[in-house]
Amino acid sequence: MEWQIGQYCPEVEIIAACGSAEEGITAIKSNKPDLVFLDIEMPHMNGFEMLQQLQPINFAVIFTTAYDQFAIKAFRYSAVDYLLKPIDKEDLKEAVERVKKYQGQYPKDKIDLLLDQVSLLKENQQVHKIALTTLDSYVFVDIEDIIYCESERNYTRVFLKEGKNIIVAKTLKLVEELISSRTFFRAHHSYLINLNNIKQFKKEDGGYIVMANDASIPISRNKREEFFALFSKL
Repeated sequence: MEWQIGQYCPEVEIIAACGSAEEGITAIKSNKPDLVFLDIEMPHMNGFEMLQQLQPINFAVIFTTAYDQFAIKAFRYSAVDYLLKPIDKEDLKEAVERVKKYQGQYPKDKIDLLLDQVSLLKENQQVHKIALTTLDSYVFVDIEDIIYCESERNYTRVFLKEGKNIIVAKTLKLVEELISSRTFFRAHHSYLINLNNIKQFKKEDGGYIVMANDASIPISRNKREEFFALFSKL
């Protein structure tokens, strides 16, 4: 990040680089920066918790994160700037340009809305069951029992452990939004997979994901980088 800023955003002067939220809080209070690049996942305290300790926010924030549907849903809802890892130089330059347009009048209400949205999403995620709406009933299942979901036009087929599947009277896009869990990943326009229920990635035939029930799920070419960024590899 420091190298990219130096290369592509010469108007940005780096006055501190911190390896933890605690260091960041101290540096922000002492240096009073105009802009903070803030990672979400940090040791001991995440970026959202860090911001709670810095209220009121009087600086611009650009969040950086690996692909995380939970965080990205909150970012989009509140319209704050975020960069997806690995960070693209054009996205970085555009985010910095947007901050420059604030001219010191940072939209604090966006950060407040973001923190409210994060709290709401966390509360919703405490419930581990979801009601699947079929044509004639509601079927309650544990979210972790969902292996993957497959689009069938205006319906979605939900594949569960123990070989069951249920047709839901909702589009896959709506199912993805309603599940709102960081363990689910849109691997393909027709497939939403539970990352906790994958077994293998096969390189043959253009590459595909093997799920816990041995189903083969295609992965879009533009999704591969996001997919592999979610995992540590040995």
